[in-house]
Amino acid sequence: MLGRTCAKAGVAAVLVFTGCTAMAAPPGAPAPTASTAPELGYTSAWQGYRAWSDATPPGWRTSNETVARVGGWRAYLRQVREAAAPKTETGQ
Repeated sequence: MLGRTCAKAGVAAVLVFTGCTAMAAPPGAPAPTASTAPELGYTSAWQGYRAWSDATPPGWRTSNETVARVGGWRAYLRQVREAAAPKTETGQ
């Protein structure tokens, strides 16, 4: 019983679809020709692609001097603690 119902629904869907496509152009309308069709263009997705290149890291001495200048590992620890500290309202 279910198979017949599905088959009938499938046939009905095909008939409706073909009827809709046949009605898409009004009768007597000229069929599109190659001269009336718009020109299609193509743009590659790879057109602006640049291959990845590794940046040259600074030397270890420069990195160590930068860390010393900002306060060493304690400066980074201070940033983490300040971000994790509960916010309190002032002026009570």
